Amino acid sequence: ETRVQAGDANSNTFAGASIGAEIPVAKNVALVAGAAFDLRRYDRADPLFLTKRRDDRLDVSAGVKVAVLPNVFLQPRVTYARNWSNIALYDHDRWTATLSARVEF
Repeated sequence: ETRVQAGDANSNTFAGASIGAEIPVAKNVALVAGAAFDLRRYDRADPLFLTKRRDDRLDVSAGVKVAVLPNVFLQPRVTYARNWSNIALYDHDRWTATLSARVEF
């Protein structure tokens, strides 16, 4: 919730669900995947488009987790994100690819 009523077009009610998995396929390698979906309904009409915004968003990711040292991992990952919105400015999809290094302890 916004603190000032003038910002209520940015306040929303949402519900979401997510799931993820890490599946070992070799001693130092695991497949990782995840998915998330959420629904967002905004409290007031957008001041520019004069309608209440409604968004549905889906994120899906897949990657590989490789141990390079006992507690150090490299993880290349691809993610697809899709946002459906009744306001065209916010209706979009995108692909991203990342390579991360992480330490687990």
